[in-house]
Amino acid sequence: MIKKQKADVIEPARLSSFDLLLEYLKLPDAERVFKGQAYAYSLSLLEPALMKNNLAFNNWEMIVKAVNDQTHFTNADFVFLGTIFGSWIPRTSNAHLAIHSAILASELKAGGAVAVCAVLNDEKDRRTDKYEQEWNGLWRFYNVMQFSDEFIAVSSVGMSHMDYLALPVAINADSDTVAPVAAVDDAWNAIKELLFDDDAKAFVEIAKDAGVPAPDEDNIGYEVEGGDGEVVAAVEIAWPDRRIGFMTAEQAEDKEKLEKLGWRILNLLDAANMDVATSQ
Repeated sequence: MIKKQKADVIEPARLSSFDLLLEYLKLPDAERVFKGQAYAYSLSLLEPALMKNNLAFNNWEMIVKAVNDQTHFTNADFVFLGTIFGSWIPRTSNAHLAIHSAILASELKAGGAVAVCAVLNDEKDRRTDKYEQEWNGLWRFYNVMQFSDEFIAVSSVGMSHMDYLALPVAINADSDTVAPVAAVDDAWNAIKELLFDDDAKAFVEIAKDAGVPAPDEDNIGYEVEGGDGEVVAAVEIAWPDRRIGFMTAEQAEDKEKLEKLGWRILNLLDAANMDVATSQ
């Protein structure tokens, strides 16, 4: 596959991280070469023999779904018997790193992207003397895999704190989900008409200028429910699927309650500094 991708001008496994960087800077078509290597790595992580193993799929899906719920690193709908998947743990004992991969069988022949997620267990009370080596290994892996179309690396602590919900969601430029600027403006303008709070209106203007796609109008004044079905708090502008929102000063009295439920509440400064040119 590396030869097919014409990416055999480098051998990442034989190069130090610094030498790999030099190759990247030197090669005139470095992006293509590194992407070819990343694709070959992705394919090598798949385990076709597991395709009909329901238990293995359920265990794999539970991990990958949890990562994807926070990071949205893939849009694929992985289903049993229709997915070629794999899980690779580089170390047989004292393992801190696990790498999971998958592609829909229907996409494999078409050269579709392989979804890959690396999970590092970085909980301090579980670290062994092998942790530093595993951590370094993750970053060496990342050096190549960052060129993959569908790759994410997360840590167990970051997952438990739901830190990745704050990540912008990349939108494929070839996708029909990319909204024209005028459509984004119109959506935000419609939302602004529903608002009365001055700070909320200011948030709309900042988010609109930054290119943030607007939430659904139904999510204005969104009521967040707790486990018992009772309303915990109201969020003036909300993206409930990502647990992100903006609260008015009055609503912010309940901010702590929401943060305990994994929500991230933005302020005006956050909106101004968000890297959301291609976000959702």
